[in-house]
Amino acid sequence: MTHETGPAHIDRLIRLLMMLPTPQSPPYRMFWDQVAQEHHVDLHYVQRNIAGPLHQILLGPGRTQAVPRANLARYGLYFFADPSDDLVAAIASHVHPGFPGTVAGRLWVQQLRTAAFEVLVENPSEEQVDQACTDWIRTIKTAHR
Repeated sequence: MTHETGPAHIDRLIRLLMMLPTPQSPPYRMFWDQVAQEHHVDLHYVQRNIAGPLHQILLGPGRTQAVPRANLARYGLYFFADPSDDLVAAIASHVHPGFPGTVAGRLWVQQLRTAAFEVLVENPSEEQVDQACTDWIRTIKTAHR
């Protein structure tokens, strides 16, 4: 990739997503419609929640990356963490064309899960961190009484 997007896990997540059909490729509509149908949403919803964070990560200022990174990870997990066998087969056909079976699709899903979860670990919200710190400090103070 020519863009520096930050920690290795977000780069890995983006690279995995780039293995899927892109908007200008012929299989784009069929593949992403399948993703949308599997989650009972429309194609625009899928596009907005993949393209929006990608745009912010790749073109936005570096200091405001935690939210779009976490959003890309969340939606990556939402759309691909537990895909149907048909979607796994579709993924396999794009990530390793011509390879028989769905092994490539299953490996892709496994890699996406790992990368996306690591992105979430690396990018907790400030509110989440503040609340956790407050709760733990309160617990420690209570335990020492």
